[in-house]
Amino acid sequence: MWKLLFVVLGVCAGWPLTSSAETIGRVLVDGHEIGRTSELPWRHDTERLSRIQAGSYHGTIRQEGALGWRILLSDVPKHSGVELHMGNFARNTHGCILVGRDVQTIRDPKTGGNACAVVSSAAAISNIQAAMQKASDNGISSQDLAITVTVKD
Repeated sequence: MWKLLFVVLGVCAGWPLTSSAETIGRVLVDGHEIGRTSELPWRHDTERLSRIQAGSYHGTIRQEGALGWRILLSDVPKHSGVELHMGNFARNTHGCILVGRDVQTIRDPKTGGNACAVVSSAAAISNIQAAMQKASDNGISSQDLAITVTVKD
């Protein structure tokens, strides 16, 4: 099994909804940061409105559709269809985890205002794929994953 660790760092107040914040974290493989994450804030574990609970989840690779390569998490309490995928702004997720190489406050072209965003999302996905490829016994990055999500308050 290959392990991917997500560590939640805190919130970013730059999300366009003034009553909410975005949850920002890091992606670590073997203790080395390979990316940053963005999730919805904690909203009482409400599906598609809240980040997921801390815990360990089984992951599988998906590639179909507009989101391209991503990891689908299984058996997430109170949530379905949770994925780790590309995206920049909180509006790109409905309970999923977005990845990027860094987190910045940038101008959101849709709203015109400043917003917290993960940037270089495709590069971060490539970093995850490369780490999986390196760890793979057979050189194919489609093996089962053990995904650990750790929440730090």
